[in-house]
Amino acid sequence: SMDGKEITQSAYDFFNAGRNFLHANNNADAVESLRKASELAPDNADIHHTYAIALAKTGQSAAAISELRTALNLNSN
Repeated sequence: SMDGKEITQSAYDFFNAGRNFLHANNNADAVESLRKASELAPDNADIHHTYAIALAKTGQSAAAISELRTALNLNSN
């Protein structure tokens, strides 16, 4: 489950696409999809965490750390 939070179908679709892009090492497309997912579901820690991985894989360290911090803050609520 998506850490107990309901998300819209479109957010889930972008999240799923982003995960698939990550698995295929298509990291730039993963960043785009996961950015959209995180905008559509800003309270979802799983999405922010996965987005952080994509950002890290594209060398965007500061942004990745920011997304990880967001994910951790959401998980602690």
